Amino acid sequence: MWCGVPMLCFPLWTDQITNRKLVVDDWGIGLNICDGVKPITRVEVAEKINHVMSGKLGHGLQKEIKNVRQTMEDALALNGSSQKNFFQFLSDVKTEVQIRN
Repeated sequence: MWCGVPMLCFPLWTDQITNRKLVVDDWGIGLNICDGVKPITRVEVAEKINHVMSGKLGHGLQKEIKNVRQTMEDALALNGSSQKNFFQFLSDVKTEVQIRN
């Protein structure tokens, strides 16, 4: 995501299934390679790569990736949500320690 490259998702177990849902369904920055029911051939993989690398789908993925990248940059910026949440976490921990002491 950070490097602006569309993802081809092939989830097998645990968190990969959730990550695939986020990447493909929610954020729209990737393409699902398999349906989990039947094996996938090299020809099908090549077709998916071609879809991502060119055409309308590829351009749409690139646009969405830029949006996701901007969201990540905003979160990591000074006073962004990551910094605010980190400081809130520290404050919560300090409060909890004071309560217990």
